[in-house]
Amino acid sequence: MEIKPDSTSTVPTRSVRFRIIHLFYLTALISSALATFGAGGIVTGVVFAVAWGWVFVSESRPRTFVNALGILLVCGCLCGLLLPAVSPAREAARRMHCSNQLKQIALALHNYHAVYKSFPPAYIADSRGRPIHSWRVLILPFLEQQPLYESYSFDEPWDGPNNRKLLSQIPPIYCCPSQSDVEAESPSHTNYVAVVGENTAWPGKTATSVQDIVDGTANTLLVCEVANHHISWMEPTDVSYSEAVEMLTASDPDQHSGHVYQSFFYEWSHGRQVAIADGSVRFIPYGIDANDAKLLLARNDYELHDLDNLRGDATETRRLRIGNCIRLAVFVLIVLWPTPWVWINPHGTRDGIRSSDAIVDEAE
Repeated sequence: MEIKPDSTSTVPTRSVRFRIIHLFYLTALISSALATFGAGGIVTGVVFAVAWGWVFVSESRPRTFVNALGILLVCGCLCGLLLPAVSPAREAARRMHCSNQLKQIALALHNYHAVYKSFPPAYIADSRGRPIHSWRVLILPFLEQQPLYESYSFDEPWDGPNNRKLLSQIPPIYCCPSQSDVEAESPSHTNYVAVVGENTAWPGKTATSVQDIVDGTANTLLVCEVANHHISWMEPTDVSYSEAVEMLTASDPDQHSGHVYQSFFYEWSHGRQVAIADGSVRFIPYGIDANDAKLLLARNDYELHDLDNLRGDATETRRLRIGNCIRLAVFVLIVLWPTPWVWINPHGTRDGIRSSDAIVDEAE
């Protein structure tokens, strides 16, 4: 006897089973997106997960796949047009933040000068002449860090039992936001140093005053921005005169530190910011002339120079960010991994998904 399905009964047309392999795929997709695009990658991962869900629950997977691919390509092109403008804007904001921090440090040094009639020494030495306290500690009260200053003990070296506990309490003003990723493994490191030398604004354990800067405060470097020097903020260590000259005149991009502009695939450098003894902040390009560097660092060479006309000879070399390229390739492979099943099972009649025709055939 022929059995016909009841016209009044409800026949399910789709039944999807969520398997553990799907969970593994979603985890891999979201994780790869986060590793490639950062915190915003979770949105990208969810978008692709939803797109694949739409494809695999549809009646015609190939047709839905083409539609989803077209939508994702349009969205990807729009994002690709916007991202190149976002990255330089972000670095410009960081550079402005860094400039403001250098101005505050220079202002704190001048306020120290107003109270003690001189700038702080580069370091305070013990009875044996060994540096034990840094100028960055001495100006803490002028950076609204009085409680931290009072917690510091001048009866022991900077790395003594008590003072060592304060390393993690580095004032944010001593960290350049452009170098936050570079110094992430050592958050106690500073990005602002003095240039210590006999004829600089920082002779060492001897303090100088404005009157000692005979070349004029508008022509003498006070504080310099660095990266990868691994100097703790309380450490009585800075850069020497010869190191600073080499740093300012270097034309090799691998020797540069400072502000790095980044796109997703490339990064490149321009220069570093410095605080001048008059309290202003200047942007110094890489690879300036050695004579200009020496004039900038010396306080008493009796020669004047124009900081506005400094020119660097370092070539702007773009360096490929290989790590990002590898992460993007892995992400693309994970995204495309389910593609073969679109054509292997175009109507979703396998793996627990049955069409209404199949259900009718079973009833017969």
